[in-house]
Amino acid sequence: IKRHNSDDFFYWKEEHNKQLAEMEEELDFQGLEQENLYFYLSKDDEVLDLSDIPKIFTKSSIKYYDNSKHAFVQFDKILPEILELYITSNQ
Repeated sequence: IKRHNSDDFFYWKEEHNKQLAEMEEELDFQGLEQENLYFYLSKDDEVLDLSDIPKIFTKSSIKYYDNSKHAFVQFDKILPEILELYITSNQ
């Protein structure tokens, strides 16, 4: 399959479609409290097209990071915020 942001290709197995469909069945997007969801996304994800996330999760916190790639190599920058969110939600 061709990557969404370049002419490069990556390997996709048919079984991946089945796995994603099973995961989607288990998720209840309508039942989620979107205000409690925080997305930390890479602007340059070479595998996933994340452009629909703001349309689906309109009440969630979404932050974008440059130079993070699909592996999200900026994790060290967001860890303090995640820790703070965890601490304040457990008080």
